[in-house]
Amino acid sequence: MAFRHKDEKQCTGNFMQRHTITKMPTQTLPMEIMGFGWDITGQFRASGTFHQIELFDENNQSWTTVISKLYFH
Repeated sequence: MAFRHKDEKQCTGNFMQRHTITKMPTQTLPMEIMGFGWDITGQFRASGTFHQIELFDENNQSWTTVISKLYFH
């Protein structure tokens, strides 16, 4: 997910947040959730919120996009 934010000086920037959820091989319950966040102001210029969900295909060792949307407030 990427979205706009204001820092402590009220300067607007863009922030990327990514979470990866892994499950137990024999169950459907999550095994772990790992998240990252970083400032992407220099790389991302959209004015809305970008949201994307991907699934990892173990057979092809690749990511497939399930949902990809850009929301404007």
